[in-house]
Amino acid sequence: MTRTRRPLVLLLILAACTATYPSPATGPSSNPEAPGTAPTTAPSTVPPTAPPSTPPEDTFAGVSGLTRVTAAVEQLAAAYGLFDPITGEYFGPVDPDGQILWFEPITGYADFSDYTIEDRWNLDIAVVNDLIFQCLSDLDPRFADLIATTGDFNWSAFGGQLEQVAFAAYIACDLGLRLPRLTQAEWTDAMWEEAYAYHQAWIDCVEREADIDWGPRIDYDTWRSQGASYDFPPGHPYTTLDTATLQHLNTACPDSPPGGYGAWDPGDPVGTP
Repeated sequence: MTRTRRPLVLLLILAACTATYPSPATGPSSNPEAPGTAPTTAPSTVPPTAPPSTPPEDTFAGVSGLTRVTAAVEQLAAAYGLFDPITGEYFGPVDPDGQILWFEPITGYADFSDYTIEDRWNLDIAVVNDLIFQCLSDLDPRFADLIATTGDFNWSAFGGQLEQVAFAAYIACDLGLRLPRLTQAEWTDAMWEEAYAYHQAWIDCVEREADIDWGPRIDYDTWRSQGASYDFPPGHPYTTLDTATLQHLNTACPDSPPGGYGAWDPGDPVGTP
């Protein structure tokens, strides 16, 4: 029986647009955290690091201001969660030769390196996204145009090598903020309980805005044991929603609290009832 797993989207910045990153309906800020699942060393499926045979101008797709990283890229990619935890398959950006494409962090927009776990939990993800979008816009006018036109950064819209470069540039801008990743292993019981409460309020919002009956809901203990995720059974009403409705829900029922968890309390609604 085929099932679709939907993670609870919380505070992970990365996203993304294709593969395991965010779906096109949700955009970059919706990529779920999967702590403890990324390999600590590169799986055997990763191609060996080698100097690319393609000229740099093709590898960088005409984007200036980027410096390529060639040392320990497999370990960097693993630390950033760019390997499928089950298959070990790499799904991050690559150059035309299929080699991992990684750029030096782009700094100068903010420095969150001294943020505590509590600070990170309460941080407004919109603030982080705005900083990343500004970094990307400054890198290339094509990036700026996509963000200005769509309000998001779905790098798959570019296609070809520019798509890969845009993916890697997003990571470089993200890393430049020096924002410590908050993994589920670091969540306190209170954080788990608040996240679950928000998840339930989010379902209430989806039922209201999409006019569906969600059906039985996962209990707290199961949801937590599954890493804040659950499986949709075949035919679940949420899996049948069209793209326009999903895009509406992305605005009407945000996956994480606008303003951060510091601006939301259990019992508060999601969206406008």
